[in-house]
Amino acid sequence: MGEIGQEQLAERMFLKYGHILTYNICVGLAEDIIELASEESGKKYSRPLLEWLHGKRVFTEIECNGFSLVDVAVWLDADCPNIPIAALLLMLEEEGNEYRAISAVAGEWCVADPRVIEGQTCTAVRKDNDTWFFMLKDTSSEDLREYQTWQVLVLNPLLTIQVAYEHPDGTAIFLDEDGVYVIVPPKEDE
Repeated sequence: MGEIGQEQLAERMFLKYGHILTYNICVGLAEDIIELASEESGKKYSRPLLEWLHGKRVFTEIECNGFSLVDVAVWLDADCPNIPIAALLLMLEEEGNEYRAISAVAGEWCVADPRVIEGQTCTAVRKDNDTWFFMLKDTSSEDLREYQTWQVLVLNPLLTIQVAYEHPDGTAIFLDEDGVYVIVPPKEDE
């Protein structure tokens, strides 16, 4: 089938998912995907990535921690299964504990400050109406935009486990001075 080209992968990702990803983010993600897929543990993802690049609609199935590559890809985008991001998420789950469970919440939608998506560390999180809000200290409500949760967690892996667990509305998570996220449960109504 051939090799996976970083530029070709980035361009096709932007073509298919440009409604949620900028071109520069696609370039960075393509670089990460190719790097992880070239490692021994990631080589099995090359085949479905090539199938996706060549426009196939049926993909080689891979499972990781009970998650199916194809199921995650369809959850991310039902009209055009997002095989590259599903592969990235499963490869990250296999690599390290900080990404454990990222696939469980990847396709959910959240609200975030765009600067968090661009790489700034999220400092405050709040759950309201079953939606997570990811912010910086100086975020205003006008700054917030809708994203898929994976877009925040890939750059803020220490939040993955906290967000993957069920929390009631009103839960807040703050980054303390030591670089640790602290969960603050909602106050009980009196």
